Amino acid sequence: MGHSYQRRRPGVRRALRRRTGLAVPLRLRADIDPRIRSDHGRAFARRRYRSPHPSTEDLRSTKAMANRASARARKAIAAVMAVASLVGGRYVVSAPNEEPIPAAVKLAIDANIIPWEGLVLSAHWDRFSKRYDICHGDTLINGKPVTAGMRFTKEDCYKILIVRVVNDYYKPLTRCIAGFDTLPISLQASMISGAYNFGVGSTEKRTGLCGSSAARFARARNYYAACEAQTAFNKSGGQFVQGLDNRRKNGDATRIGEAELCESMPATGLPVRPN
Repeated sequence: MGHSYQRRRPGVRRALRRRTGLAVPLRLRADIDPRIRSDHGRAFARRRYRSPHPSTEDLRSTKAMANRASARARKAIAAVMAVASLVGGRYVVSAPNEEPIPAAVKLAIDANIIPWEGLVLSAHWDRFSKRYDICHGDTLINGKPVTAGMRFTKEDCYKILIVRVVNDYYKPLTRCIAGFDTLPISLQASMISGAYNFGVGSTEKRTGLCGSSAARFARARNYYAACEAQTAFNKSGGQFVQGLDNRRKNGDATRIGEAELCESMPATGLPVRPN
């Protein structure tokens, strides 16, 4: 039978959306549950009222989304797809004498991670974390801490980054999001970049990307909602950070944002963009 919901009043729906800060409408009862009126109640509202399977109304509500696509993001996607090969139903990129890597990993690295993380070729002391890092924020090389005086070339750092992204981010995401490697390449890439920045996390503990609304929408194959849901990770220490907001959304003058890349996905094989 499932749950029986009373007729939803538009005014109630809008009120709940304001209180919960959700971009996509919730499946709601007609009365306003007092438990969602506090900050602590936001998580409760998400758990109690949001359907894990987006309805037609949910899909239509994304018409305000999917408007971040850009020519530069499409160009970045096209550049990777031009050198990608379809192997076993998955797109991979390979170079001479090197192991093939998922095309989404290369797109994430080239379009998002390197531009936003920067590059340091000599060991750098991080006064906040109290340890040395190098390349693209790496603190461990071959399982050992970075030490003073350590140096790498740009090419070395790129190879280190590929191994790290594949093992520490791509593979864990394939385990927590069923069919992750069959998602649109731009969605995969934006989620890899997000996980690199704020953590893979855990589905059970509802932390990081695996425990986020973005992951839930990706599992439900609601691609555009997944792109937008990831933009919520724009805070550090509970405080809004403009740089993180730029990274999550439309980027800046020289760097592509994650949602911008995500929503520039190729049309082939995707559901119709909401009208």
